[in-house]
Amino acid sequence: MRCQRCGRSITPLRQLTDLDFCSERCRRKGPRASASALHDLEYEKGQAPARDRRRNAKASLAALAGVTAGLLISLLLNGVQAPLRVHASFDGQRTDFAVAQPARLRLWTPTLAARDYSLEFRGTVVRKALGWAFRAQDARNYYATKIVILRPGEISGAHIVHYGVQAGRQFARAQMPIPMALHSNRPYRIQVDVDEASFSTRIDGVVVDRWTDHRIPSGGVGFFSDGGEFARIEWADFREHKPWLAPALRFMCGEARVSLNCPP
Repeated sequence: MRCQRCGRSITPLRQLTDLDFCSERCRRKGPRASASALHDLEYEKGQAPARDRRRNAKASLAALAGVTAGLLISLLLNGVQAPLRVHASFDGQRTDFAVAQPARLRLWTPTLAARDYSLEFRGTVVRKALGWAFRAQDARNYYATKIVILRPGEISGAHIVHYGVQAGRQFARAQMPIPMALHSNRPYRIQVDVDEASFSTRIDGVVVDRWTDHRIPSGGVGFFSDGGEFARIEWADFREHKPWLAPALRFMCGEARVSLNCPP
């Protein structure tokens, strides 16, 4: 497509707003006498006349507006919400789910409906162990992981323990040494990733545990310490992994599968 003033090609970006001139300068000067010849030449090469191109562009914009409206309607009808993200800093004060020095299991209420997420926190084992729960539905149904320090400062002197609790009964308990030296009274940054039936734990960026189980499909997070254990939590950050556009995309794919090239 060529400019009716200078004959140069009109860039694709410019064509979004102007099909006749390559720049504002050419538009102000207006078309040359040969503009009609350029138009006819393009038409002879098989390009649609300018009025048809404008009509097609308007039709495309109308289709896009329809798909956008469908997207918004789908979001509203499905009650879709953005992924949850919450943060807590303790500083020795109680919150709605734990204290800086956790004891019995307390759950973080805003997270209880979540399914897939990351929990990151800064914790210190003061005496023996630090424990946390995930996919926790209540005090009788949850997954749990504990860092247990047996020989502070020694390689493999600490263990990681994981298990599940369902209807108050423990299952799938496993214990393994941590291939790094951990110290009591030293804070560590711990990240827990929960993705469908797969769970992993990192300590200061090092993966120390991976396991899978499908029995508890959803639930939130919390912290606990058993008898004889003492730990501190400085802060915790929760980030939900939620494809919140998925219902809308399913709607769009159902209504416009051809143009959106949606998967079968």
